Amino acid sequence: MNKKLVRFATLLFILTVAVITFIHSFSKGFHLNWSISRYMGSEPWSAILFCLSNFVVIALVLKYLYGVKREHHLSLLWWILVLLMVACYVMLSVFPVGLFDTAWGRFGTVSNIHQCSAYTLFLMMILITAVTMYEVKKGLFMHIFGAAAIVLSLAVVAGFLFGSVFFIDHMYILESGYVLLNLVFYSLIPRGE
Repeated sequence: MNKKLVRFATLLFILTVAVITFIHSFSKGFHLNWSISRYMGSEPWSAILFCLSNFVVIALVLKYLYGVKREHHLSLLWWILVLLMVACYVMLSVFPVGLFDTAWGRFGTVSNIHQCSAYTLFLMMILITAVTMYEVKKGLFMHIFGAAAIVLSLAVVAGFLFGSVFFIDHMYILESGYVLLNLVFYSLIPRGE
């Protein structure tokens, strides 16, 4: 398992999101209550760039997690969760939210596919963290970080489901943090024996 793969994927994700958000903020402003996806799907160029970047991120993370599976002899359940996560990431990348809608909030098929994929992706991330912590017995720091990530992830999900004003007003930070927590967690998985 090559930790450079997941570290590069994390850096690429941060860089892509930051650049696209920065460029869009000149014409659309910077809004903490916008999701990452809303910025990415604002224009065709950003949707395409985000999609292409995500394909690289997906390939790197998948290769890394396959190495984790082999080193730690992880279960078929764990691998199925990983593949579902990857499929959801591909779907939300290919189907940008808002790009083909007449107005924000009047979501058509493409945006609905994106949103369903995003919700399922976030659920898979929580489950992968939990199953990893159960199956990989070593790595105290990974377990502490993973437990904190699960608690924070569940809080973000609850905030979204219950329409928390705090969540809505800080969606950009919380959503970005959610994805980054998981990428950092993957990088903390210790080497196998």
